[in-house]
Amino acid sequence: MAGAYHLTGSRAIERGACYSYSMDLASSTGEYSLAGYTVTGYLRRKWDGQIGPYWTPTITSEASGIVNLELSASETAELSRDFYQQEIFIYPSGGCPIRVLYGDVDVEGGGFE
Repeated sequence: MAGAYHLTGSRAIERGACYSYSMDLASSTGEYSLAGYTVTGYLRRKWDGQIGPYWTPTITSEASGIVNLELSASETAELSRDFYQQEIFIYPSGGCPIRVLYGDVDVEGGGFE
């Protein structure tokens, strides 16, 4: 089952600035190995479902299940000041995607639309 992590309040995305955070996948038995997995994720605007941008994921510890997710300054500058949702998936080699994280995303700054 996917966990919720909201990028709201003090974790909101600032338009025109680089943004990153790390997630640590764990299971009920401990660390979750990402050996052989790939990671993807995106933001989706709530009111119309438009997808984008996509997170740039980097598996920083395959054995411990730690992933860094980044958006560039140019990607955040393209965001409108709307409400978004994020979804993060892991893909086992040759298997079906597993949604591991979801949540609300607020976008701040950058003037008025």
